Amino acid sequence: MAVNNDPIDLAFSLLKRRANQKGATGNISPDTFNRFFPQAEFRFFNREFRVYAETQIISDSLSKWMSDPAFISIDSTGRYNFPTTLNLMHVDSMDAFIPSTTTGQINSFTLNGGTGYTDGTYNANLTSGSGTNATATITVLSGVVASVVITNPGNSYVSGDVLSASGLGGGSNFFITLTSVAGTTPQQVKRVEKMYLSGNLSSTYDYPNSAYPIYTQYSNWFQFYPITTGLAKMVYLKQPTFSYWNYNLQGYISTLTGLVGGSSYTNGTYTNVPLTGGLGSGALATIVVSGNTVTSVTLTNPGKLYAVNDVLSALAANIGGTGSGFTTTVSSLVSGTERAVYTAIGSVQPLWSEYDL
Repeated sequence: MAVNNDPIDLAFSLLKRRANQKGATGNISPDTFNRFFPQAEFRFFNREFRVYAETQIISDSLSKWMSDPAFISIDSTGRYNFPTTLNLMHVDSMDAFIPSTTTGQINSFTLNGGTGYTDGTYNANLTSGSGTNATATITVLSGVVASVVITNPGNSYVSGDVLSASGLGGGSNFFITLTSVAGTTPQQVKRVEKMYLSGNLSSTYDYPNSAYPIYTQYSNWFQFYPITTGLAKMVYLKQPTFSYWNYNLQGYISTLTGLVGGSSYTNGTYTNVPLTGGLGSGALATIVVSGNTVTSVTLTNPGKLYAVNDVLSALAANIGGTGSGFTTTVSSLVSGTERAVYTAIGSVQPLWSEYDL
């Protein structure tokens, strides 16, 4: 039999099946389907539509285990040690690294263009001032520095610092004066597997520096390069929370009190007599009738779902066939069975869609 790979038919079949799963009718006509999903909507779907649609539930489930973005603190050895509460399953992304020493970055400045420089565009290190590591692209027109574009804002500068640069083909009196400095700026982080760590440390492309930090994961910590204190932004896959209901059948009867013996019962000892009344069910007792009145009630099964002050009795047919008026009252329940059958507060349940399991 030929396999139908037409994406429209696949979508139609999937819709009908989903409708049946939801308890709705799956008898949807193609005309009805097309009114909801015009064919033009599916022209861009290929033969993988069915696979995508049916596996989407998997990614939906996984997304419920994704952490919120978190900034993790890197110590002086370049490590982040996993706390026992992290519950880490897999790192999804580590997309920003902020060295704690990166403060006082160049934010704004005024320009004094100077004279006598050689026209052209230069990638230059900025010198002087309180900080370090600032670089810029400098353009000279008609012997005057016309523009300065900061390519690395450096760190530890302060407002009022005066910076200059050499290597512009002569000239004099070019400088910029910082009018404001900024805080930290996230930098991209590259993950390096442990097996490749040595090679990456010596690679000209991946050499870890302040502009291109890397990290690798060990069993109980992350190791960051370069080794410097700071923060890293991380999103990770959490271990799924164990799901359980705070479920406990309440109302196991512990004691009975307030016996009212009734009258006209048939004398005798009756075992495993079902008790009637109250909120629960399943309680059984040995009932002794003497002098045509119930004289004792001894539980043989505490039942379930009863409440204190429930008034119980028994059918006359189960204690000799005659009599009326016998009652006894639930005075206490077995400790620990007083809570409800299900409590949302005490339960731990991840939020699932109906298709996740």
